[in-house]
Amino acid sequence: MAVAVVIIATLSIFATILASLAFLPVVQQLGGEGGIAYTPKIWLNATQQAINARDIATTAILSLPIFLIGSIVIWALLAVSSRDYGEFGT
Repeated sequence: MAVAVVIIATLSIFATILASLAFLPVVQQLGGEGGIAYTPKIWLNATQQAINARDIATTAILSLPIFLIGSIVIWALLAVSSRDYGEFGT
């Protein structure tokens, strides 16, 4: 059982990384100053509220895979360390 959990957890983390890499062009289209490659012309004359919304969306998109990988690791640790006490709990 523990080997299956480790394999499933590894594949889940790999799939999460691939999905986040697949959505990186979408994040890059948002633009911004926080490490994104370039600033599209749409953001040059944007209001401060629009820029704040863009930055919050970029942060959320980039931080979701981190929390998902953390939950996969916690699930794997709980699944591997669980004990089976039998049918009647003896």
